[in-house]
Amino acid sequence: MKAEFYKQEAFAASCSKSDTIEIVGGEQYILSAVMHADERNRAMSEALGQDVFHYHLHVVYVPVVEKQILWSKRCKDKSLVGTVKETIMQVSSSKKWLSKPALDEQGAPILQKNGKPVLRKSYSVLQDDFFKTMRNAGYTDTDVERGERGSSEEHLTVTQFKVEREQERLEEITAQMQQKEQQAASLEKKIEKIQKQQIAVQKVEQIEPHAVPFSSKVMLDRSEYENLAAAAKKLYVQERKEFKLQKALDTAMKMISELKAKVAALTSELTEYKSVRGQLNTAELEQQNELLRNKLHRYEMVIERNSLWHLFRPIRKTKDFTRQEEYR
Repeated sequence: MKAEFYKQEAFAASCSKSDTIEIVGGEQYILSAVMHADERNRAMSEALGQDVFHYHLHVVYVPVVEKQILWSKRCKDKSLVGTVKETIMQVSSSKKWLSKPALDEQGAPILQKNGKPVLRKSYSVLQDDFFKTMRNAGYTDTDVERGERGSSEEHLTVTQFKVEREQERLEEITAQMQQKEQQAASLEKKIEKIQKQQIAVQKVEQIEPHAVPFSSKVMLDRSEYENLAAAAKKLYVQERKEFKLQKALDTAMKMISELKAKVAALTSELTEYKSVRGQLNTAELEQQNELLRNKLHRYEMVIERNSLWHLFRPIRKTKDFTRQEEYR
């Protein structure tokens, strides 16, 4: 129920009648919007002891912008030349996400050496708009975080992303294992040092007690008694230290064994990912092509159902149509 509630909440904040719909231009231009939860968060799953999945939304839409058609010089009524004849909806990805001038902290445009403004890339503008929309919907820094502005990182395929994440996780676990091995080596040295410092049993055995007449008790010289008492105390302390160190060593060795198992599993999984990325066979490519053909067919059906084909007319046809209108 929690997952379902979160899914509906995230969908409402991202794709309902909100700023995002206004950015797209209307629900009629959205071909598909599908919520997925098929990306398992390995670190959180292991920390919480249960499967934790990432929710993410796949949206496919037609980038539509308004375009003003002006009366040309060929118009018979010269007073109309240069004025707006009609406003049409045009499919244009470049116009939909225009690059905007970059601003400094005071809000002034940042200029290049030649005096021209520095432009923010259109995708960066899109990320800003999406981030503002999610924050306005009530999401905090713990829910959504704006990516680093100006970053040169490229978008990766799912397999490439998994390979990099698994590689980072493998390096992290390997570092933990090396740290535990260093701790274990240090504990072994301490135990060895304590064992070397233990009182020689032979010295204690050399103490000869004197029998007390008519009694089962024995008598020792004061110096021998003091040596025996001191030896017993030191042995007790040493045994306690050795016990604690041995317990810590056993824990460290167990942790090392678990980390080695994780390293082996991650190495195997990483090898599999790299193999998938580097060796896509023909059957997989054909399957992907079939999926793409099915998607294209569904999108065409949506365009047909919503009567949007006029948005995909070639520009030349639109100009010819306009010229014919002008001479009427």
